[in-house]
Amino acid sequence: MAPAIRRFLLEGAELLRQENNCMDRLMKYLDDNLLTLHSHLNTDNFNRIVAIIWENLSHTMYDLVESNLEVSLKLVTVVYFVCRPS
Repeated sequence: MAPAIRRFLLEGAELLRQENNCMDRLMKYLDDNLLTLHSHLNTDNFNRIVAIIWENLSHTMYDLVESNLEVSLKLVTVVYFVCRPS
């Protein structure tokens, strides 16, 4: 599930300002898969799997935010040096 979740988050981050349904697709993907897991696992195992999924999701979101901040910082630095008074 982690590669698919990462792909959905990347698409959502890249298209945030445009109208898209990446987050809706991510939520549907999670909902469908979590329902399947819930129906096939006992409560303890399901809770462990949800905790692992949540941890992976939070790490992926953190990495995406951090990488976007690095790109933004580089862009601001370039703009600063290009636009600064001589």
